[in-house]
Formats: sequence, structure tokens, C-alpha cells
Amino acid sequence: MFLFRRITEEDEQFKFITGNKAFDELTPNGSLKNYIKVLRSGREPFLLFYRSIFTTIFICIFIDTGAAETVLDKRFAEELGVEIFFSRKGTFAGTKKASVQFGKLNSITLGEFTIKNLPIAILPVRHFSELVFDGTKVDGIIGTILFYHFITTMDYVEGELILRRKNKNNLSKID
Repeated sequence: MFLFRRITEEDEQFKFITGNKAFDELTPNGSLKNYIKVLRSGREPFLLFYRSIFTTIFICIFIDTGAAETVLDKRFAEELGVEIFFSRKGTFAGTKKASVQFGKLNSITLGEFTIKNLPIAILPVRHFSELVFDGTKVDGIIGTILFYHFITTMDYVEGELILRRKNKNNLSKID
């Protein structure tokens, strides 16, 4: 069964804001690697980092395959000065409703790749820190839209997230 929803004015604004520029560049950082591995240990979230022109800030993000968007914690987004374009009510965990804000990060670096113009949702996610991750401060969530731009492998045995460039050569290696 497919569920459809009416395209709203905010949806159109978000498309306009991110437009063809969203995810417009997956740039290798100083190497010719076609893949990266992001490690984790135990129940701790994957450690990634956000990079701006002026500073590099390491952040803790976990993966939620039930989430579509990349999400930043509301307080953390305020600390970074993320520009918010609009907000609307969202539905979570089946029937729970909350206000969601939308903006974009100029860039985020994952291992050897920098992704520019990353659309994000903004929600209070740090409350997961104590409940799920034994007090490790959580700054955000990576959803599946980001993975669409890579050949993504989650190796649960080794505790690794492997992102490969989505190109003809790498796609031809998939069975």
C-alpha cells in the first residue's frame, strides 16, 4: 500500500531552496579513494563531523533507517547558526506529531567525502542520548536519503558503515 500526501507550499519552498544544488557535490578530500569506512564501537553512534569554512566541529550522529532526512538536534543547529527556511507539523512513530524545521548545511564531511548543500530537518534529538546511548551526547541522525547518493553497506558484523561512490565502475561490481 502506498500513502500519498498533498504537495504543500512548504514542499515547493524546500525544493526551491535546495533545488538542483542539493547534494550537488560529493568531493573526495585529498585522495582518490572510492569508498570510506565509518567505524563505530558497541552501541555508540557513528562519529562524523561537520565542517564549515571557519571551523571543524566533530559531532555524534546515529543512523536511523526508518528516517528519510538527515536530522540535527535543535540546540545544536542553533549553535551552528543553521538557517531555517520553514517549519511544519510532522508525524513520527506512527501517530505522534511534532513541529519540524527545515534548513540546509553548507557541507558535511564523512571520512573522505564532502557533501555540499545537505538538506536537513531540525528536531530535539539529544533526548536519545540518555535513553539509547548511555549518555553519549547525540547531535543528529542520518536518514536514508543521504545513502541514496552512495552505494551503502552496513556491515553489522564488523560494525562498519561503508560508503562507495555511486559510479559505473562500482555499480558494475554489485551482484
